[in-house]
Amino acid sequence: MTQRPFKFRFASEIAGSFVLLALFLVLAGIVFAAHYQGWFEGTFTLKTKFTTEEGSYGLQEGSEVRVRNAVAGKVGKIRPTADGGMELTFEIQKRFRRFVRKTLSPT
Repeated sequence: MTQRPFKFRFASEIAGSFVLLALFLVLAGIVFAAHYQGWFEGTFTLKTKFTTEEGSYGLQEGSEVRVRNAVAGKVGKIRPTADGGMELTFEIQKRFRRFVRKTLSPT
């Protein structure tokens, strides 16, 4: 039995190693991108009501919510209320919770 040259004898092992390395790099890239986008970070829901005079300030479902010019979340559902106002739901990342304040407008 003759022994084949090195490059042909281990060709499938070398190709398999490159495939596994490429798969690992793709998965690592996906995890880093997801972490950067905040997919693994917890969120909290904030609901607020606007009167009809105020409107919704041009907010739309899915719009970005910014805190100090950083993307902190997105606008959730916008629903009309029985009194003619609007109720908005915001989904905000937990790390921005300390910037949320409760203020009441005079009615």
